[in-house]
Amino acid sequence: QEARAGGAGLTFFKKAVAEFADSLRSELTIVDARALLIKGGPSLGTGPAEVRPGVNRMIFASDMVAVEAYGAQLLNTHDDTFSPAMADETLEHAQALGMGVADLKQVEIIEVTAR
Repeated sequence: QEARAGGAGLTFFKKAVAEFADSLRSELTIVDARALLIKGGPSLGTGPAEVRPGVNRMIFASDMVAVEAYGAQLLNTHDDTFSPAMADETLEHAQALGMGVADLKQVEIIEVTAR
């Protein structure tokens, strides 16, 4: 409940997410974003969740922080209840841990479309 209320509990949760991911340090991160879970996802408790089909993205990268930052941009595009600022604290902490780069201007993004 404290995480939902905000404050110190939410800060702890956001940093803990980054620290958990840090324990894994995968060499390749793959995200299936053909559809997105939006509006009241699993931890928001703001009502029933909704799935947005048709996003049609598969994300592959060696930088898991950049993948999360890219995912935040996708959510921002497809979910009017989401703001990229909601992920900032986690991304900044992950970057401080040396897990990757949160600023997408510093990474090369290659988009490939199927024929």
